Order: sequence, then C-alpha cells, then structure tokens
Amino acid sequence: MRLTARLRSLWHNSMHCDRMERDVGDEVRVAFELLVEENSPQILDVKARALWAALLQDVRYGMRLLIRNPIFTVFAVASLALGIGATGAIFCSTGS
Repeated sequence: MRLTARLRSLWHNSMHCDRMERDVGDEVRVAFELLVEENSPQILDVKARALWAALLQDVRYGMRLLIRNPIFTVFAVASLALGIGATGAIFCSTGS
C-alpha cells in the first residue's frame, strides 16, 4: 500500500513538475521577503557599516600611496589645484 502511494506520488510529481517548481519558487520567494522584511533595519545597518569600513580602508590605502610617492603627490595636487582654479575662474567670469 505504501509503495503504490509512493509510486503514484512520484508519477504525479513527475507529470506536474512545472507546477511544483512554481509552488516551491513561490514559497522560497515569500520566505525570503518575510526574512528581509523582519531584518531590514539590521541589514541596512550592516551595509552602512561595511560601506564606511571600505571607504576608510580606501582612504588609508590612498594616503599610503601618496606618502610613498611624493613626486606623484606634488603633480597630482598641482593638477587638481590648476583644474579647480581654472573651473572657478571660468564660472566667475561667465557669471558677471
């Protein structure tokens, strides 16, 4: 009796696999949405901390590179200053 029920269930599932896949996909999607909904403040907090940690790590790495290459640092700062000054001068002259 159990074997025939099991075989019938196996046959039914193999014939209707697209419906079962859709049902399982819906269940997983709903479970994931509930999980995210319950934990969204914690998720956002963790993402914000990770973003700030990555930003701080990038700034530290950039500062180390600038300290190791003082000639490059001088040229980089000079070109930024020239570009910002020229942009400011153009906007000031067109605004009058």
